[in-house]
Parts: sequence; structure tokens; C-alpha cells
Amino acid sequence: MDRGRNGAILTDDYGRTTNDAIWACGDVTGAHQFSHMAEQTAKAVVRNILLPGSQKLPLRLVPYATFTSPELAHVGLTEEKAREIHGDAVQVLRHHFTQDDRAIAENDTTGLVKVVTVGKLGKIVGASVCGPRAGELIHEWVMAMHHNLPVSAVADLVHVYPTLNVSNQRAAQKWYSGVMSAPLVKGALRTLGYTPRGAGSL
Repeated sequence: MDRGRNGAILTDDYGRTTNDAIWACGDVTGAHQFSHMAEQTAKAVVRNILLPGSQKLPLRLVPYATFTSPELAHVGLTEEKAREIHGDAVQVLRHHFTQDDRAIAENDTTGLVKVVTVGKLGKIVGASVCGPRAGELIHEWVMAMHHNLPVSAVADLVHVYPTLNVSNQRAAQKWYSGVMSAPLVKGALRTLGYTPRGAGSL
């Protein structure tokens, strides 16, 4: 079996090593050394052993959490990487737990939800949560990204109140502020004589 510079076992996209009789998954491959990824890649490898080529290793969308205080969770691109790739098309949405009623009630308001979107349709390319139960909150963004849902899908979804997940919704809803401030929309609203709340001066 061939190995990489760091000693990791090299595989193809399906988990087969350079020795056709041997497959590898998890930490020994050197990619995304998390317990949840070891489990997911193991499932994919078993499928591929039984039905060769049936599933590529799920390495594209990998969430992780650091269980410090406060917790930190992330999936996708960081703001810096997104700007490097997409430039001015990037819009960053934030909502702080100091404005979340559940966090206030539990006296745990440190941190925020941060979402990175790209383009006029609000494609989600990354999300970070720093704060209470970040490891749980990040999964809404993982699901949205996995199914290629725009940020408006999270904004428009009914969320149970009061829960910390409302901060995910509030962050997503801020995407509409950017839409309302677009020149074309401003012009249309001005023509109608309407100034939406929070849109600022038109």
C-alpha cells in the first residue's frame, strides 16, 4: 500500500488502497480525523466492498465541534476563504446570543451564529456557531448545505420559540436586509412610496 508524506494510507474516492485487496477508512487515511467521519467513511467502504463504486467517501461536507467553553462548531468555508474564492459576492450574516431569549433565560449569552453566503440567491457556503450547544446548532446548516438550500429556506422555516435554534433563523433572516438594500429593490420600493422597516433610508 502506498502512503502519503504524513504516513497516511492513500485511497481512491471509494476507500480502496493501491492494493486492490485492501480498503481503508477513518484516521489511518489522514482525512478529517473525527469520530463521526470515521463512522461515515466506514459505512461507505462497506457498501463499496459489497457493491463496488456505489458511494464515494463523504468528504465534501464535514462539520466539526470543539467542546470548549464556549463550544465552537463549523462547517464549510470560513469567511476569509470564501472571500478569497468568491470576492465581493460574499455576504456574512451574524446573530449574537445576547439577542436570543433562550440564551438570556439560561444566562449563557456568549457567542454568535455566523453564516457565509454567496450570490444573489444566498447560497450557503459556510457556517460557524460559537456559544451554548454549538455542536447541536450547526446541524441545521449542515442539512441546508447538503441539500443545496438557500439561506432563505432557513429564514422562512418555522422555529420553535424559545429555543437556541431561533438564532439560526435570525441570522438567516438578515439576508433579507441585504436584498432590501439592493439598488433595484430600493428603486422599486421608492416608486411604490414604501420604506420597509429596517431597510434604512431609500
